[in-house]
Amino acid sequence: MEPEEVDLDIYRVAADWSRSRRSKFPKWEIAEIINEAWVQLKGIMHRHDPDRGSIYSFAKSSLWCPMSRAYCKAHEIRIHQRKGQEHQREYFNPFTHVEDLDQFVAPKPAENPEIPIIFNPKIRTTLDLLARGLTQRQVADACGVTEGAISKRLVTLRRLL
Repeated sequence: MEPEEVDLDIYRVAADWSRSRRSKFPKWEIAEIINEAWVQLKGIMHRHDPDRGSIYSFAKSSLWCPMSRAYCKAHEIRIHQRKGQEHQREYFNPFTHVEDLDQFVAPKPAENPEIPIIFNPKIRTTLDLLARGLTQRQVADACGVTEGAISKRLVTLRRLL
């Protein structure tokens, strides 16, 4: 294959991959996602073995990590994971450098009562952000955890109530 044909194949694969994952990168337009996917895929193509599968199957399994890292770097989102004996994984809040969280979320409604102190700080933060009208995904992004962690917090809250 000619180099131009390979680049065109990589672009097509990047475009297909990007269209199916458009919602995962809400701050980027589809053209930005496609371009970044193409750049990242070009960077990891040296690992592709044509005998083991197509370019698309390679992209499907290998492109997510570099794309999510590029997205987080472009939008100054810090995600840290540390493994240790005491903690299997530890997530750090990406908003630790932000003094006023209200600039990132909707204003708190005046009629919203304060959340009782009986809940632990994680659940109180989650409830506060949900009360402001954020979705579970937005709350997860603001707290620096996964959507599953937010769901588990809500299950715990329902059990407590």
